[in-house]
Amino acid sequence: MHPSQAEAAALTEIGELLGSLNRRELAGRIRLGRVDRKAQSVWRAERKRALTAVSSSRWAGAITRAVEDQ
Repeated sequence: MHPSQAEAAALTEIGELLGSLNRRELAGRIRLGRVDRKAQSVWRAERKRALTAVSSSRWAGAITRAVEDQ
């Protein structure tokens, strides 16, 4: 892959945004602690809605799933 300078800058910005969203969600999930399956489902739905406001639904789903797996 050989992105142009503008494309590389855009990819860097996108990566920084998604990385910051992931770190924020992971920190919030850790603060929540252990929860049962129902509470986990509610948390994921709420967080996915919040993330969709600042990203796409696809990225919001990917981030919340990744945080659950960690």
